[in-house]
Amino acid sequence: MQMLGGGGVLLLLSVVSGEWSTFRLTQVSWASFAALLYLIGPGSLLALSCYLVALNTLPTSTVATYAFVNPLVAVVLGGWLLDEQLGLRTLAGAAILTTSVALAITARPRSRP
Repeated sequence: MQMLGGGGVLLLLSVVSGEWSTFRLTQVSWASFAALLYLIGPGSLLALSCYLVALNTLPTSTVATYAFVNPLVAVVLGGWLLDEQLGLRTLAGAAILTTSVALAITARPRSRP
């Protein structure tokens, strides 16, 4: 529902801002269209379905580890499959992101006096 709602709001904003009037379907490349289909299919529907199955069958603490793995997998796949540059800034960002996720997941709530 979040993605549908967000998509609807962005569509509305594109109409209000005038972007929709300049859109030409013929200017959309096949690579862009294929990327959109991937994001709709395996990138969202399949991934979310797998996540929900994991939540129903595995301990929550185990499922929460996806937050550690996903950013690193994205960086590695981007470098490997798309020849994206894995410079110092990217690696530092990945380290900061992974550390912050690890701290957020492993932090224990403070007890109230």
